Amino acid sequence: MKKSMELILLVTMILMVSACTQELTNIEKAQTAAENYLGIIYTLEDYTIYIEEKMDYEKITKSRFEYYEKLSPYITKNMEKRMDMNRETNLIVSSAAKERMNLKLIDVQFDQIDEDGDKIFMNYQAQIQLDYYDGRTETVIKEGKLQLVNQDGQWKVNHYLAVNYPFERMDM
Repeated sequence: MKKSMELILLVTMILMVSACTQELTNIEKAQTAAENYLGIIYTLEDYTIYIEEKMDYEKITKSRFEYYEKLSPYITKNMEKRMDMNRETNLIVSSAAKERMNLKLIDVQFDQIDEDGDKIFMNYQAQIQLDYYDGRTETVIKEGKLQLVNQDGQWKVNHYLAVNYPFERMDM
């Protein structure tokens, strides 16, 4: 009786440990990559280097290089090319500089997640804190769509589409 009780306890412990160490699903991995990507594009710590009358091109070049270096683990080469040609990410930075504010991603939620083989499509709602030069803060919701692809076992953003523009200025 004692041996069978020990065996039951041992099996129960093994099942509990294996449940705790379960690997993340593809969707969870893709969400982590997407959250890291969005955290980078919706963070601007020093808008002052982008203000026209004070533009320091050396700092801007260094900042853009660091930006792409941070993004590289989370985007495909295709996305990198799209970002170079697309003014969407530049709009984020230029709008923040024009309004004299820094940006910080506070939270992100994902929904309408579809998995199709090595691709995952998802919508997101990002809560972004805007810190203005005069001390005011504001929180806005940015919505968009992402396509992630699995490359060599890593989920990476392959396409990005903004749905709304809560702080970006289109009249630049």
